[in-house]
Amino acid sequence: MTQKTASAFDLHADHRHWISEIEMWQEDLVNWRSEHAIATDLLIQAKEMIVSQESNLAKHEERLREVRDAVDSHERTLSQSMREGADSETDETSIACHEQKRDTMASQREAHERIKKHHHQSMAKVEVLMQALQAPL
Repeated sequence: MTQKTASAFDLHADHRHWISEIEMWQEDLVNWRSEHAIATDLLIQAKEMIVSQESNLAKHEERLREVRDAVDSHERTLSQSMREGADSETDETSIACHEQKRDTMASQREAHERIKKHHHQSMAKVEVLMQALQAPL
């Protein structure tokens, strides 16, 4: 069995190095606590934003109901005119109304895709954050 020998100078040098490391770690802890406080504030803001997005979803849902009702009404009008003997050629007013519905649908399609993309991106980032926070230290 070999025994290491060290001078008092070597021991003191180790102690100074260890104290330096501990001081550095303590600085890290101060910084991390500050970052945690900022993150907590940001998470509160994020929660408020997610909750407010629910009202945007409700508005989108209401708009979809309005568009659906307008399409249903347009279809009933077209069906009624066909039952009344209108030929396959429709009048200019019906065509203009149909074009307006087509434009509305295109607009709603774009809005829905924008909302969908934002939703999926946001939820994916929340999931990534949750996985990071749940990981063991």
